[in-house]
Amino acid sequence: MFATLMGDGNNGGGGGDGSGGGSGGGGYGDNDNPIIGGNDGPCTPNGVLTGPQIPNDDIGMNPCGGGIPTIPNVENPPTPCEKLKDLLTPSKANLKPLITNGMFSYINSGNKGEAGLYLRKDSAGNITTEIAPPSDTLSLPPKWGTSYYSMAHTHPKIAYPMFSYSDMMVLYNLEMKAYQYNNGHTSFLLVCEDENGVKQTYAIVFENIGQQVEDVWANPENIGLEPKQIVEKMDKAFKDKYDTESEKSNPNYERVFLQLNFGTNIGLYKASSDLTNWSKLTISENSDTAVVTPVNCN
Repeated sequence: MFATLMGDGNNGGGGGDGSGGGSGGGGYGDNDNPIIGGNDGPCTPNGVLTGPQIPNDDIGMNPCGGGIPTIPNVENPPTPCEKLKDLLTPSKANLKPLITNGMFSYINSGNKGEAGLYLRKDSAGNITTEIAPPSDTLSLPPKWGTSYYSMAHTHPKIAYPMFSYSDMMVLYNLEMKAYQYNNGHTSFLLVCEDENGVKQTYAIVFENIGQQVEDVWANPENIGLEPKQIVEKMDKAFKDKYDTESEKSNPNYERVFLQLNFGTNIGLYKASSDLTNWSKLTISENSDTAVVTPVNCN
C-alpha cells in the first residue's frame, strides 16, 4: 500500500525491503512489487497467472501461458455496493470500529507512516482480520494470494488523500491472486484526512464495464519497460496531476483520480461520515471542470 507525498519529492526511491520514500509511495523489492507480486505459485486455482509477465514478453514460458493476464470472468459476482457494504456490516467484516478507533487515531497522532489491516475470507464466507504492524514510511507491505481478498490502509497528513497508481496495482493483485471463490469480491480501502481536515474512507473496486486497467501495460510507449518501471512511471503521472491540483484554492483529488481513470474498470467509492453506507463517485467527462457526483448505494 503506497502513499503519494504532497509537494516536492523523488519518485519511487527505496530499496528492496519496500521501505523507500518519495512520491511513488516507496520502493519495493520483488516480493511486494505491485506488478510482479510475491512468491506464491505461478497460477491461481482458477488457472490464471498470479502476476503479470513483462508486457512485451511473448515467449510463452509461463506455465499459465504467455501474455498479460486479465481479470478473471466471474459468474454472478456481488455488485461493488454489496461487497463494500459487507465490509462495514457488524455481522460481516465490521471494519467501522477498527477505522474509527484505530486508523483515525493513527492519523491524528501525526505519524508519517501508514497503518492498515488485511482481510481473509474462507470458502464458507468466514472473515478474519489481521492488523498490520504500523510503518514509519509512506508504504505498508501488501498481502495477497490464498484467502486474502481485501485490505485497508491509511495515508498520513503529509500525503495526498487519494489512491496512488501503486494502490491500484494492489487491488489488481488481490483479484488476480485470490482463491477462485473470492474472485469478484476484492476491494482496497484508503482512510485519510482531506484538505479540510475531515476524515474520509474511500474504496476502489473493479467494475464490470470499462477498459481493463492492465491494458495500459501494452501501450506502445511502455514496450521495453520492466513492470517496476511502468509502475514508477504511472505513479509519477499521478503525482504530477495531484501536485497541479494542490496549487488550486479548492483542490479536488477525487475528480483528479476519476479523470486519471476515466473510461476504465476502476470504480471509486466513498463511505458516509458515519461509516454505514457507500456512494459511487462519478464524473460525466474527463475535464478539470467536471463535477464529482455521488450515487448512493441502495
